[in-house]
Amino acid sequence: QKTGTAVPAIFGRLPSAQVIHDPGMDAPVLGHEANGHAGERPTNGAGPSVQATHVSFLQDELAIAREEASRQRESRNAALSRVTELENALAEMGDALGTAESAAAAAAHAASRSADLMEREQRVVVDVQNALSGMTQRARSAEERAAFEALRAETAERTTERAAMRVEAIEKEVAAQQEKVDGMYAKVAEQLRDAPADARFLAAHADALGAFLSDAVSLKGEGTGTRGLWAARAVSKGEVLVRVPLSAALCARGKEAEAELAVKLAARVTDESTQWPMYAGRVLPSEGEIDSMEAWGVSAIQWQLGGAPELCTLPMGRCYQRDDRIVAARAKAGGEHSDERLRWALDCVRSRAFTAVDPSDGERVRVMAPLADLFNHEHAPVDGAPAPAWRLVEGEDAFEVAAWRDFAAGEEVTLPYASGACTSLELLTSYGFVPHGRNPHERVMLFSSAWDAVLASAPRDSLADERLRLVEARLGRGAESPPLWAAPPSAMDARAATIGVLRLATCEAAELDAFHLNESWGAGDLSALMGVPVGDATRRRAAAAAAARSRDVLQRVEPGEDEAAAARALHNHSHQMSAEQRRQALAAALRLNVCELLDHFAGDAEAAAATIAPTY
Repeated sequence: QKTGTAVPAIFGRLPSAQVIHDPGMDAPVLGHEANGHAGERPTNGAGPSVQATHVSFLQDELAIAREEASRQRESRNAALSRVTELENALAEMGDALGTAESAAAAAAHAASRSADLMEREQRVVVDVQNALSGMTQRARSAEERAAFEALRAETAERTTERAAMRVEAIEKEVAAQQEKVDGMYAKVAEQLRDAPADARFLAAHADALGAFLSDAVSLKGEGTGTRGLWAARAVSKGEVLVRVPLSAALCARGKEAEAELAVKLAARVTDESTQWPMYAGRVLPSEGEIDSMEAWGVSAIQWQLGGAPELCTLPMGRCYQRDDRIVAARAKAGGEHSDERLRWALDCVRSRAFTAVDPSDGERVRVMAPLADLFNHEHAPVDGAPAPAWRLVEGEDAFEVAAWRDFAAGEEVTLPYASGACTSLELLTSYGFVPHGRNPHERVMLFSSAWDAVLASAPRDSLADERLRLVEARLGRGAESPPLWAAPPSAMDARAATIGVLRLATCEAAELDAFHLNESWGAGDLSALMGVPVGDATRRRAAAAAAARSRDVLQRVEPGEDEAAAARALHNHSHQMSAEQRRQALAAALRLNVCELLDHFAGDAEAAAATIAPTY
């Protein structure tokens, strides 16, 4: 202090001194550890007043220090308050920044929408410009069209004048032909005046043809869709019912006989000097009335039969053959007839012509004879088809039809078409109808070939290749081998062939040797497969495979409820249906017949799998 040096210990302990309390004094005194005299009073000559002054000084300094500390605390608190204010300000700035960013994003989005709107407006402007340009072009085109219409009107006027002249000439020609026809009808009108309409037509036509028509038959059902010949009295088997001179019939022979007949028919139905125009208009179907499935076309067949190959294969093949015959007929016609007329004529030939044998040379002849084609179909007996009831009469140049069985008075007189053992599919394909009721000759293809049956039914084991080699050796490879059928119990050979091939497909190794050793079976007699000995397990497997295949085909060809209803209405209301409705109903009727057989066949096979019936 004497030298003006500040006391360093005003805020705490001195660097080398400590405060010593003296019980005899009112305030502590300083002791100096350096001189080794701790606790002594200083001996420098200073009295008590100096010490009191010093203590007072220290107290002042202490007060100053406390005030300074208080000021620093206030300063620190102020600083802390400022920091808090800064933090709050920073937070507010962050919020403001976020709000600014959101506003910027909204502004960017608005700018994008504005750009889109501008682009749309530009497109609208372009469209309007294009529309205006188009309107301008159309205005120019309208002027050109007006000039063209004026020219066409002038041409049409000249054409109409020429057409009127041509129509007048045709009307005169038609009137002349009509007068000729009226004169022909007048010749027979008196003798037919009191006879029923159908009988008058038959009698007149037979007389005009120079044909013989037995008084035992009468035409009935015209206009009902079920026209046919009925017995006016009892008819005995072999009695001649119709005889037509070949001069009034159409005949052809050879590979292209049907194409040749179609060309002849197309020419005859327009030849007013013959009876064919009248017969065509009264008996032959029009183009929209031909229901034979081979005339439907491939796409219609697939659509109506659900694409099932078991049903589509036959009619589709006939469609392709029909196309080939049309080509041949077109070549023979030499452009004299349209394709539509040739198709109609060919379809009539296919469904109404007979195949007979010329007794002079034994060649087959296709014959289309009026009156003889009025007989409807009847199934031949299952125990054997009768001999054909039609023939070419040797030495008389005539074609005749005789009764193939006895008929009672009032019974419809019928003929078995083709072999008499036709399936419903064959009848619809060639003749355009489905038989009403059960067909004893019904069959449904289960496998297109025996080869396919073995491929589909045999297990994939070490015997698979050996089975196929055996089938190829005995029956042929692929489609060369015969198809397999679901058949009624009356067709035991067809049933035996199917089950026999399935036994071969599912047999065991020891049993396969028996199929090798048995020489009796082959393509000519598949039913002999049933004579090859196999165990009960193989018999069950074969029957189960037959049942499973039948159920699978049934599921694919079964018609819906609406189709079935249309099929049931077909028999009585076909003449009220359009061509398309009739085709749909015919296809549904076919599928119903097929499903009935498949259900029975599958049921028999399932029963056999359970009981091992001897027939399987």
